[in-house]
Amino acid sequence: MAQRFGLSMSRVVYGMFIYKVLSSRAATNGVMTICLLLGLLVSGAAVADNATDKVIDKTDVPANGVLGRALSAAEVDALDRHIFADGAQLPDGQGSVEAGKEMYQQQCASCHGGRGEGGRALELVGDRALLVTEFPDKGIGVYWPYAPTLFEYIQRAMPPENPGLLTNDELYSLIGYLLYLNNLLPDYGTLNRYTLAAIELPNRDGFVDQYTFSNELEIEPVK
Repeated sequence: MAQRFGLSMSRVVYGMFIYKVLSSRAATNGVMTICLLLGLLVSGAAVADNATDKVIDKTDVPANGVLGRALSAAEVDALDRHIFADGAQLPDGQGSVEAGKEMYQQQCASCHGGRGEGGRALELVGDRALLVTEFPDKGIGVYWPYAPTLFEYIQRAMPPENPGLLTNDELYSLIGYLLYLNNLLPDYGTLNRYTLAAIELPNRDGFVDQYTFSNELEIEPVK
């Protein structure tokens, strides 16, 4: 409210302070009235000082009233992208199982084991028979439903000490080797955005759509 009428908040607070101090010492109603007038006079003096101040610099607003600008192609490319189960948004690049083997030994083996069997971190290769047990295996060829999502997960989270380190080509090579370890790609195989999207993992239909599933359930109404 003070800013609306050009008042300085510091002046208003100071005026109120003067009023409270003087009024606390006043002995009669007449003196209190004088104190009130003094307080209003001090706070109101800010009107002349701030009358020319701008609350909003209208020169920053475009003539058409539209704020912002369109992003350039380079800025769009620099944004985080989400890779979907069908492979949409997978980037360009290509890798091979052979190159991925070396990459795995350098970046992954110390935690996930020499051939993805697990160690300090979860297994990447496992036994599909354990999927229906109390402790299901979480290997890629056992548990994961869609291959393209491996790209985004590894890109964002691995290696743990420096996520985002690997290039697109290195990621395609690494994923190719992981798929090879899970008997989903031959040792001479190559991988790119199209071939990765075309790979169907064994557990593709092993997940339940929670929304569809919940709508089909017959739930007793709460009484």
